[in-house]
Amino acid sequence: MKKVKNMNFELLKKIVIDVPENLDRTKKKETIGREIQILIKNRSNNTCELCGNYLSKLIHHIIPNGASSLDNLIDLCRNCHDAVHVKIVEIYCSRF
Repeated sequence: MKKVKNMNFELLKKIVIDVPENLDRTKKKETIGREIQILIKNRSNNTCELCGNYLSKLIHHIIPNGASSLDNLIDLCRNCHDAVHVKIVEIYCSRF
């Protein structure tokens, strides 16, 4: 397994742990406009903003079902995106 050297643990905490408990999970997330996508890709230099090791593939909402704004979107590689979703589901399900 490859060791992650550049993991942004503050961002990871924000994405996985700081999800509001009262989040309306029935609300559909906003579409990410082309202009915002370009700004995100430029900000990240097309590299995963979480691990910094891989080319980014997916733009992810920090607060699920939240606004599609620069401060609520991050650029992730497939590995980090999938891991974040697994962890969010795990935490969400453990609350019940």
